[in-house]
Amino acid sequence: MKINMKNSKYTLRTFVSMVVLVTGVFSCAEEFTEPESLSGTSITDVVKASTDFDILEAALIKTGLATSFDNTNSGSYTVFAPSDVAFLAYLAAVYTTPTLTEAQAVLNIQNLTNTSTPLSISQLSARLNYHIVSSKITTDMITGANGFNTLNGARLSLSKQGATILLNANTNSVTAAGNGATVTLTDGTPVNGIIHVIDRFLVPVATANLLTSIGITAVSYATNPATITPSLTALETVGTTPNPNGTYNILAYAIVRANLATVLQPNASPLPDFTLFAPTDDAFRAHLGDVAAATPALENAAIATLKAMDPVALADLLKYHIISGRVLSTDLTDEQVVNTLLTGKSFTINIDVAVYTLKDNRDADALNDPTITTANTLTNAGVRHTVNTVLRSVPD
Repeated sequence: MKINMKNSKYTLRTFVSMVVLVTGVFSCAEEFTEPESLSGTSITDVVKASTDFDILEAALIKTGLATSFDNTNSGSYTVFAPSDVAFLAYLAAVYTTPTLTEAQAVLNIQNLTNTSTPLSISQLSARLNYHIVSSKITTDMITGANGFNTLNGARLSLSKQGATILLNANTNSVTAAGNGATVTLTDGTPVNGIIHVIDRFLVPVATANLLTSIGITAVSYATNPATITPSLTALETVGTTPNPNGTYNILAYAIVRANLATVLQPNASPLPDFTLFAPTDDAFRAHLGDVAAATPALENAAIATLKAMDPVALADLLKYHIISGRVLSTDLTDEQVVNTLLTGKSFTINIDVAVYTLKDNRDADALNDPTITTANTLTNAGVRHTVNTVLRSVPD
């Protein structure tokens, strides 16, 4: 019988290749080591062991978060944990019971249902989730002008002044929105995260973005170019009645007219943060020479002036009032130079106790430098500081 040497050689080579391949597979399998599971103290363990988190412990158990945080392999978290004193103050206000005790507060939480009032399980869960970030944030990672998305979906701002960490620009446990706090202690480092003790139960930021904060209700990307609601025509009409949308009617019109609405609210997720130094209607009217004493609350003349302006020039005027990033008053320092969206243009911050003045490019001897009248209006895509004078990017 003749042997086909060509086929035999092919078969032998194939057999040897298969042996090598199988051997390699088994060799790789032997070298692969499954990562070890984390073990040790969990976030839930730390909360349960502390005498200062009795109310928080009850809340985590009731909402099911205790189970999640007890799993040391489910990810890393940072918990800004309200102390019992802070949590009790919140619940006393919710239940309008100033004499509420810690034991009563724990019992109230244990008795919560999905339909209970004035607080339900879902409401408590949403509030708790605003205190939690799904990454580990140590104190040395907080340098100022930090914004983090919480499990609630709303953004939390962190500032640092010396060794003190401030949440949402809080300087004395109270902000205009009632949603600020101070870190009083970093309480242990569980293997699945870190816990910072805070002195206030936080209120989530509700305002969507900078546009909604000044009365521009929406940007639709269903069309190209994008359409803005209210439209320019609607905003022109707004100027004929006294302050229908508060104190930013002229600014709202100017942003839409200058095609900056889609810059501040781009078609992106998550939306970027900008900081807007927002002139009031009175500030804009004074800047544009619309100071008719007979109609001090009407903005139509100022809006007409803006309508006649070149949109690019108007955009440059507005860009000088906008900086990139989430910058709260607690992130600003005296003599700090702030770069704006207007290329090559900046202004300087002067701080005198609690008075923040913006030194722009007007003549050095000019009066009425812009001053921040209301700081830290927080949104989930940007921060607004109200100013009483329109900034000038060029000398008078």
